[in-house]
Amino acid sequence: MSMNILLIEDDDDLHAAIVDFLEERCFGVTPCRSYVEAEKALARIPDRSRAPDAIVSDADGLAFYMKARSRFPGIRWIVTAARQPVAEPGNLLTGAVEVPMGSGKLELSPRLADRFLPGAGQPI
Repeated sequence: MSMNILLIEDDDDLHAAIVDFLEERCFGVTPCRSYVEAEKALARIPDRSRAPDAIVSDADGLAFYMKARSRFPGIRWIVTAARQPVAEPGNLLTGAVEVPMGSGKLELSPRLADRFLPGAGQPI
C-alpha cells in the first residue's frame, strides 16, 4: 500500500527533488509551496477516507500539522531537516566525512535509512 503525502516546501530545487524522490518510490504526492496552498489542498478533501497519510514540512509546520490533525487524527508529520549545507565535513546531522584526506570529495557516512536506498554512501 502506498502512502499519500502532502509536501510543503518553498525552495524550488528541494521541492522538485523531494517530489521526484517520492514519486519514484510510488508515493502519492500533493506538492504545495506554502502553508496557504496546503490549507487549500486539505480543504478540498471531503472526508477522512481521502486524507493524506503524512505531511512533510520543516519544523515551522507544527501549527499547521496540529490543525490538520484535529480534522484528520491519523495523519503523521515528517519533519525535514533545518536548512544548512548538507554535505560538509563535521556536519553532525549528516556525518559527512572527507575521503580521502585532502581530496575535497565528500562521502556521507551510512545511516540506517540510507542502507535501503540505491547508491547510499556513494561519493558526492
